[in-house]
Amino acid sequence: MKALLAMLFMFVLFAALMSDTNIRKADTQQNIGSMFFCERYNTKYDMPINVSNRFTRGNICVITNLGYSINQSYVIIQLDRLNPVTHQYEYYNSYNFTVNPSYSYIYFNNVYFGMSGHYRVFLLRQDRQVIISGLVEII
Repeated sequence: MKALLAMLFMFVLFAALMSDTNIRKADTQQNIGSMFFCERYNTKYDMPINVSNRFTRGNICVITNLGYSINQSYVIIQLDRLNPVTHQYEYYNSYNFTVNPSYSYIYFNNVYFGMSGHYRVFLLRQDRQVIISGLVEII
């Protein structure tokens, strides 16, 4: 009986450890890379200026830090704006960029937001597959 209980305890402990490992692994995979926003990118000092998730209308800089080489030469920044009536995101605009395929940290200057609202910003491959996305508010 003790051997059976010990075996049962070991099984439960093993299952709990595996479950925790899978949760951490999934969490790590989802958090690979980031997208953030700033007023502009200072190339002289290689740093973003005034990082935030809230800006006034106009041009801002979209920055991606993927944690791996992008392996793409052409990418698209797509903006979807939240419709305040339907509460659904709708296509707003997109911008095409040429990038170095070996880069993992990329900034996209002069992305124009002409209307106030909440935006979902996507970095897309040329075939429109999502690489990474982020949220920004324009006031």
